[in-house]
Amino acid sequence: MAQQQEFHPGLSLAGAVDLESLKHQVKAEPGQAGGAPAAGGYVIDTTENTFQAMVQTSATFPILLLLWIPTDDRLFPMARTLGDAVNKLKGQIQLSRIDIASYPSIAQAFQVQGAPALFALIGGRPMPILQGLPGDDELKQIVDQVIPKLISVAAQSGVNGTAPYSGDPDSADGDGAGTGDGAGAAAGADVVPPEHQEAHQLAAQGDYAGAVQMIRKDNPFPGVCLRAGVAGEPQ
Repeated sequence: MAQQQEFHPGLSLAGAVDLESLKHQVKAEPGQAGGAPAAGGYVIDTTENTFQAMVQTSATFPILLLLWIPTDDRLFPMARTLGDAVNKLKGQIQLSRIDIASYPSIAQAFQVQGAPALFALIGGRPMPILQGLPGDDELKQIVDQVIPKLISVAAQSGVNGTAPYSGDPDSADGDGAGTGDGAGAAAGADVVPPEHQEAHQLAAQGDYAGAVQMIRKDNPFPGVCLRAGVAGEPQ
């Protein structure tokens, strides 16, 4: 397998220096004062080790997938708004956050050039929603229209389970972080459905681009997409 390109905050995946991003880096960990919102509740942080388990659980409940950089303070309001919206729905949908600075292979697999990017996962199938920072109106549209639409589309396809609760995002564990460390992704993911077997094997080998390509095949959930660069009106 070809060596994965390393990704750093302040650099695009194309390698260009993003000086504006460098200005917005913070050192605080999620949940700490001045840091990003912590995971917890129905918000989890997904890693390369839990990526495939997270994909598999989307056959049970729909997932909102946020590709972000948790040290870039420009992304904090978006992450907080999405987390609050998802937690109010009490498990009807889960928010999975992936740090693409730490896991650039996943960003490359989704053909994302930078953060943030937002996808939906239903039945293992990804749907692009947004790439780039949303405006206030766009973010409101995602919360008020797109998320309910995703839940409805998922329910029509029999994906209507309840996501596991991952602990109080406001509780302190010494460093202020929540407990949504990806454990929620593993719930109900012990058995790999036959249609996900090949993608599971590719992900286990570190070939996330191949895994994403496999789960995109025959996508039965057409665009709930705002823009690829915010979702226009949900179809």
